[in-house]
Amino acid sequence: MALKRINKELIDLGRDPPSSCSAGPTGDNMFQWQATIMGPGDSPYAGGVFFLSITFPTDYPFKPPKVSFTTKIYHPNINANGSICLDILRDQWSPALTISKVLLSICSMLTDPNPDDPLVPDIAHLYKTDRARYEATAREWTRKYVPGVIVIVFIKLTISNQWRKFLLSNHHFVSLCPPKLALLVSSSMKFAFTLFAAVLSLGGAWASNVVELDPDNFDSIIGQGKPALVEFFAPWCGHCKNLAPIYEQLADSYAYAKDKVIIAKVDADGVGRPLGTKFGVTGFPTLKWFGPEGGEPEKYEGGRDLDALANFVTSKSGVKSSIKPPPPPAYQILDIGTFDDVVLNSGNDAIVAFTAPWCGHCKNLKPTWDSVAKDFATESKCIIANVDADAAHNKPLGEKYGVSSYPTIKFFHDGKAEDYEGARTEKAFVEFLNEKCGTQRAPGGGLTELAGRLPEFDDLASQFFAATGAARDTIYKDASELAASAGSSASHYLRVMEKVVNGSEEYIEKESKRLASILKKRSLAPTKLDEMQIKANVLNAFRKAEEAVGHIAAEL
Repeated sequence: MALKRINKELIDLGRDPPSSCSAGPTGDNMFQWQATIMGPGDSPYAGGVFFLSITFPTDYPFKPPKVSFTTKIYHPNINANGSICLDILRDQWSPALTISKVLLSICSMLTDPNPDDPLVPDIAHLYKTDRARYEATAREWTRKYVPGVIVIVFIKLTISNQWRKFLLSNHHFVSLCPPKLALLVSSSMKFAFTLFAAVLSLGGAWASNVVELDPDNFDSIIGQGKPALVEFFAPWCGHCKNLAPIYEQLADSYAYAKDKVIIAKVDADGVGRPLGTKFGVTGFPTLKWFGPEGGEPEKYEGGRDLDALANFVTSKSGVKSSIKPPPPPAYQILDIGTFDDVVLNSGNDAIVAFTAPWCGHCKNLKPTWDSVAKDFATESKCIIANVDADAAHNKPLGEKYGVSSYPTIKFFHDGKAEDYEGARTEKAFVEFLNEKCGTQRAPGGGLTELAGRLPEFDDLASQFFAATGAARDTIYKDASELAASAGSSASHYLRVMEKVVNGSEEYIEKESKRLASILKKRSLAPTKLDEMQIKANVLNAFRKAEEAVGHIAAEL
C-alpha cells in the first residue's frame, strides 16, 4: 500500500510539479527522498535553495512522513536539528495530503511564519517584536548556510518514460545538469545512463567568524594579547548543535573587533581532546573565558542565548557587540521599588509573572507574555508585568508571595494575590483577564465581536426593525432616554436609528463595509481601532435584527 502510494506521488510530481519545489528518491530506497525548496522571493530566504530529507513510514499515508531541513535556516518554526513545527506533519495530518502539498505548505511557512506555535521561542519573540532584525538575521543565515557549491554525484539510474517526464518538468534538477545530460534525458526511449558531476556556483562559500582551535594553533592564538571566549564542544552533542547557530551569531557580532576579542571553539572530543583534558572539560558544551595573557580560564556559567553571551563578552572585554538592542517589551518590568505602587496601590488589576533569566520555561513564556501585554495595551486598568524574582534585590518579593519555582504567575486585585493555574497560551491568558478585569479583548489585538454591545439596546434594535413609521419614532425616543444612563456605546445605537429613520436604509450595509476595510488594514492607532470595532459590532446587531425581520417576512 505505502509503496504504491509513494510511486503514485512521484508520478504526480512529474506531471504537475509544485512551484519552486522538487522531490524524489535519493537512491533505490523509495521510502527515503530528498527535496529542495527555493526561498520565496517575498521572504528573507530569497535566493537560497534549501535541502530537506523526507522519510516515509511503512504505513504511509495513514501516518505522516518525517520531513526535516538539512540546510540550516533561521525560522521560528524550524530548529537547529531541522525539525519542522507544522500541524499537517503532526496532529492535522490526513491521508488525503501529499508530499507536494506538504512542500507547498512549508514554502508558505517560509513567507508567513507562525510565531504563536514556535519551535524556537527566541526567534519567535524577535519576529514579533523586531521584524526588521529578524529578517536581517534570516537573510544573513541564508547567505551563510545555503551551500555555496552544489555537487551532483555519480548516480546510475534506469530511466522510464515517467522518470523522463519527471526530470524534464523539474526545472531545478535540469538546471543543474550539463547540456549533454539534459539532451539525453529528452530522449523518449527507456535507457540507462550515468549522471556526470556538475558544479553550480550559487555565491561565495561561507566563511565562519568562529576561530577553530586545535593543539597546534592554540598557544599561538590564545594568550597573545587578546581575550577569548572558547567553546569546547563535541560534534555528536545535541546541546552543542543547538548552541552552534547562536555561537555563529555571537562571532558575527564581534567580527568588526577581531583585533580586540576572539570567539573560538575546540572539538574537545576529536583533534582537540588534549585541550579539553588540559582545561578540565568534563561535559559539552563547556565555555571558558581566557584573558589577554592566557593563564587559568574562567568557566562561563550564564545562559546560552545570544544576549546573555554577548553581555558576558562585553563585560569581560569592554568591547560592545554589533547586536541591535531589542525594543522594550510591551509589559511593565517591576522591581521591589516599583511593585507596590503599580500592583498594590494603583487601584488597577494586575497579572505578574515572577521569572528568572536562566529559566527555560520563562524564556518560552516571554513572547507570549509580550503578546498578551500588546493585546491589553489600551486597557489602563489591567496591568501586565514581570519581575525578575531571581535578582538579589527582588528576593523579598518572591518570598512574600511564595514564589518557589519559575515562572510563577499571580493575579492581583485589591492588593490580594491569586495563583494563575491556567494554560500558558495567549488565548488562555486573554480569556482569564477578560473575566477578571471585565474587558473584552481578543487574542492578537483588538476587541471581541461582542465588545460595546448592550443587551437592552440589542433588544431595541430588534424591535426597531420590526416596527414601522411612528412606532420606530417611539422606540428611538425610548432608546434616547435609556442612553442617558447607559454606556458610551449607546450613542452608536442612536446614530444608526437616526440614519434609518431619516431614510438612509442602506447606511448599515455601506458603513459596515467601510469599517471592515479599516479594521482589516489596522493602520490606525489602537484606541481608534477599538472605537471602530465597537461601531462595527453595534452595526452587526442591527444587521442581525434586519436579517431576522427579513426571514420572518419571507416565511409569511
